[in-house]
Amino acid sequence: GQEFAFGYYSKPALIGWVIGAVTALAGSDAPFWVRAPGAVFHGATALILAALGARLIGGRAAIWVAASYVTLPMATLGSLLASTDTIMAPFFAAALYFHARLAETRLLRFALAAGAMAGMAFLAKYAGAYFLLGVALGALLPALRIGWGNAAALVAAFALVVAPNIWWNLANGLA
Repeated sequence: GQEFAFGYYSKPALIGWVIGAVTALAGSDAPFWVRAPGAVFHGATALILAALGARLIGGRAAIWVAASYVTLPMATLGSLLASTDTIMAPFFAAALYFHARLAETRLLRFALAAGAMAGMAFLAKYAGAYFLLGVALGALLPALRIGWGNAAALVAAFALVVAPNIWWNLANGLA
């Protein structure tokens, strides 16, 4: 987080950006400020997953989803440590939410939003790319098919968001 770049050794850029931004705003690089975003990111993840639960099942599900998420050991530990998983979680959850909306409506804006959020998840942790695999596997179910045009838009939005990190990796010997 001391130097803003499009990538770092073995990590994509987002965790460094978050740590750098928070410590710059706080005027301190004390451990508290390095770790502070974790709780916020897990709180955001819980709210996004609750919105998805509400949309798919109902309001009561939203409450249970949020409560279940924030009590997971991963959320507790991730709220105390600076982790790529913590930074990835809300973006991956948002990608799932927008994909669900896309499967419902087939609107291009949801394809673009899902792809962009999956790209942001990738910028937090390379495992964010698994979202694309999930979309492809989900297409085996008729209810989750999004159409070729929307799939292309989703992948294009993902590629646009991750392109600076891919370029950085290529320029830095695939560090």
